[in-house]
Amino acid sequence: MLYQNQPAFTDGNLITASAIAPLEFAYQIFKKLEVYRPRTLEAWYQVYKTSDASHLREFFQSVTEPGA
Repeated sequence: MLYQNQPAFTDGNLITASAIAPLEFAYQIFKKLEVYRPRTLEAWYQVYKTSDASHLREFFQSVTEPGA
């Protein structure tokens, strides 16, 4: 594998990130482990990336909908 100029990178079961990208690192881990459904994961990421309350509403709506 060659160097990847990205904040975080996943290759199979290997997940790595720059020291200045803890949010992106957590995002890749949560994605790999399927901690959240894709919609919920994206809302979670946007909450912390943007601090926009609309994403927090999206996050809570997505975790409380049926099938969550």
